[in-house]
Amino acid sequence: MTHANRIPHLHIALLFLGAALLTACGSRVPARLVMFNGHQVEIATAGAGGAATVVFEAGLGDDWTPWDEVASEVAHHAPIFAYSRPGYGASGPATTPRDPKQIVEELRTLLASQGYAPPYVLVGHSMGGTYMELFAKSHPEEVVGAVLVDPRHRDFLSTCETAKLDNCGIPESTLVTQATSVIAEYRAFAVASDQIRAAGAFGSYPLRVLTATKHPGSAARKALWKTMLASLAAEAVNGEQIIAQGASHYVQLDRPDEVARTIVSLLPHLGYFIGSHFSLGADLLYQRWLSHPTTLDTMTGVRVPISNANMDKVTVVVGPRVHIRLGEHAWVRPGISYARGFDARGFDAPLLTKQTNAVQLDIPVMF
Repeated sequence: MTHANRIPHLHIALLFLGAALLTACGSRVPARLVMFNGHQVEIATAGAGGAATVVFEAGLGDDWTPWDEVASEVAHHAPIFAYSRPGYGASGPATTPRDPKQIVEELRTLLASQGYAPPYVLVGHSMGGTYMELFAKSHPEEVVGAVLVDPRHRDFLSTCETAKLDNCGIPESTLVTQATSVIAEYRAFAVASDQIRAAGAFGSYPLRVLTATKHPGSAARKALWKTMLASLAAEAVNGEQIIAQGASHYVQLDRPDEVARTIVSLLPHLGYFIGSHFSLGADLLYQRWLSHPTTLDTMTGVRVPISNANMDKVTVVVGPRVHIRLGEHAWVRPGISYARGFDARGFDAPLLTKQTNAVQLDIPVMF
């Protein structure tokens, strides 16, 4: 059984150790130890199928377990991969530098060693969100979406200190009492800004930045945190800041359903985004005709009813789509698309018995 010592805010002076403690042995997602680069690493995996693997990165001082509830829900929709960085949870101690770039590259190698190939939807919390920002910018060809959960902006400390605000970082007197990995990661975070700038920009994939509202400290410091995360979301072509009203820094514990919905909303539609709310891509849908459509018999030129075999279909649709967030609980994604339907026997002829082709207007709603 492992207990993670939480550091809910990297930018606050007080450490609420033990807040929202979770245990790996009682988790929803099964965890196990694997050998990686000669050391034990704790990983948690679940789910199957799906167009992308969802990869979770925890914050400073945390093992993988704060993601347990969210990951178990997302696993109904896609493969998930969570892990405890060296020095946390049941993983062995760190033997390599703890700067963000090193951590990102170790994660990529770990994913490959466990058979999880791109594409990925990256999810990171707090300082783990900054690691996932670096991952997404360094390897955009491997990423189809990113969800950063109340991430620590790479320049927050310097900006906060320049403005002479309160609770900018962890005091040295407090830091030295923490575990070796916490100390190493916190100090190495000083190079995060330079490493991220060197990596370049976000790709065309969607980026969502969930932002908590229950932060300690002065109103000015809270406003700075929120504003800097808004600017982070604005860096992406398809970026959006989502305010988690009433949630603390651990949004994934306070609002697990909202975090899971945000992640899942990035999964089913893979394509190219044009602006912040338009995309061109493909979907795999299940459709049930509510009326009896007709189709053109190419041999006779006469329109005839589609057979009952085609009333329930799995359909591939390709075309432009609009992505509209309805609030905390739903998205609507209307689009005009070319659709090709098929039954369990696959794409096949003749047209009237097993295959349907159509241009359609569809308005799917995601909850």
